[in-house]
Amino acid sequence: MACPRQQTFCQALRSDFNANHWRGISKRKMYQMGAEKGGLMATLRLSHEQLPRDLKECFVSCSLFPKGHAFRKEEIIRVWMALGYLDGPGAGVQRMEDTGNSIFTQLLQRSFFKENNEAPGTYIIPEPFDELAEFLSSGEYFRIKKRSEFDDGPINIPERARHVYLDINDLARASGRLSRITNLRSLVVVGQISSGSQKSDLIQTLKELLIGMKCLRVLMVSEPLLADLPKLKHLRYLEIHVEENYGNASLPESICKLYQLQTLIRRFCGNKLSMPKNFKQLISLQFLETEPEAVCTIADIGKLTSLQEINTFEVGDNDNFGISQLENMNQVRGSLCIKGLEMVEGKDEALKAKLGKKEYIETLDLRWKLVSKERTESMMTAPHEVLEGLQPHCNLSKLIINGYTGMEPPNWLKGAPAQELNLKCIELSNCSGWKDLPPFGILPYLKVLHLRQMRSLRRIGEEIYGQDIPSGFPQLHELLFEGLRNLEEWFLPNRDIQLLPKLRSLSITNCGKLKGPQALPYLLENLPSVFIKNCPNIGKDYIRPSMTIGKPILKKDVECIRTSPVYCQKPASLKRKFADRS
Repeated sequence: MACPRQQTFCQALRSDFNANHWRGISKRKMYQMGAEKGGLMATLRLSHEQLPRDLKECFVSCSLFPKGHAFRKEEIIRVWMALGYLDGPGAGVQRMEDTGNSIFTQLLQRSFFKENNEAPGTYIIPEPFDELAEFLSSGEYFRIKKRSEFDDGPINIPERARHVYLDINDLARASGRLSRITNLRSLVVVGQISSGSQKSDLIQTLKELLIGMKCLRVLMVSEPLLADLPKLKHLRYLEIHVEENYGNASLPESICKLYQLQTLIRRFCGNKLSMPKNFKQLISLQFLETEPEAVCTIADIGKLTSLQEINTFEVGDNDNFGISQLENMNQVRGSLCIKGLEMVEGKDEALKAKLGKKEYIETLDLRWKLVSKERTESMMTAPHEVLEGLQPHCNLSKLIINGYTGMEPPNWLKGAPAQELNLKCIELSNCSGWKDLPPFGILPYLKVLHLRQMRSLRRIGEEIYGQDIPSGFPQLHELLFEGLRNLEEWFLPNRDIQLLPKLRSLSITNCGKLKGPQALPYLLENLPSVFIKNCPNIGKDYIRPSMTIGKPILKKDVECIRTSPVYCQKPASLKRKFADRS
């Protein structure tokens, strides 16, 4: 059965077999065909009319951007938030972001949006839905197409326009009409300043326009035009994008008076971005996208209790940057990397972060800076106490510990507390003092375990599996040992015990002292991916005739066969192939 679009075109073509008529059909806009009975636009309008009101508003708002414009889901949802499209009956019952996610998913499922194959992670409005959105906006969302620099005539903007998109070089010509639209909700200024335009004049023009835009909620500018911001008390979304490297830059101090601001995006390609002194006054800020180094310069960031994404927090040497700043930031979600933990003095101070109350964090990255080799007993004790005080919420999915110099793991990775964790991935790197591993095998959901550069680790004993060895690591898919240069022993029970039932990938590299367990061949024989390199005590002696051949093998494993000493599990045909080359 033909789709509505095919049916519409067929009907139009069948009406006249003249070649000129067919050429005309191919050049016509979708909305022009919509005026005809049974046209595609009529069909699309009908599908739009059947949408709930909130979905209609959100879809039409996308007509502000050019056709083919690629957008991230998170960005468009935050624009909807700023414009008040997510303040429906469910407001207060669930987060506006969750409401926006639901609306976005429904529009995607109904084909109003589609994934952008040219830029994974972004979306576009497919044809002919983009023309439908433009048709339905009826001038409320008005996009000014870039004009020639030789065209200095005035730019007409409809009186009903509430959302305007234009090129930066057209700002002066549009300023007269824009200044008369006092209830503008969105202003998007894109592009780079041309050689014929004066930057200082554009800055002044924009400043004068913004003074009169008392109702503005969304502002996007692509050049450093905001040397100073007027008081925009309704502004909720601010995006400043710098295309070129202008050296060091700073946000204007006046930005700190935007008390309703929810989203601030500052993409900067320069060397350094400094944050305003009173940035902590942005108490409504939920989303901040900028360089991690800039975020780390925000004093008293703990006052931004609505902030949901900070990605990186670096502990400083005074209270304005202390770990206690995290105490009330319980809306933080996604990934959180805490650097500079060597600055935290003990468990009591670490407890002030109250990580156990941050239920939305999925990935926690804890980092200490590497210290000198000469360590005192107190230096080794303090990190252990700090790590004890950083117990995360049980919802945590991924834990990364880097540079930890304590001699043992925290108690919350042992026994009953560990079994309550939802951890699926653990990565330990440069934990130089860690001598014994906790019973990771009791973690019911653990799928990935990576151990790197742990110089004090000499033995991986049976305690890693937990008290019931056969039931240890029930979900583990991936196991990696890298740079464990002093590791000598890895306990594997005999072949009669079914161990690591779901393991699919094993990588052991640069473990020069490790002697292969006797049961290793029986573990290897059913693995799709095995990579062993620079481990002289694990060699060809572990290839048994009973090992299964013909298993699939990863491309990277095939490539590394050429290095020596190395063993990668491979089918017999590959063994012969590489033997012929030697």
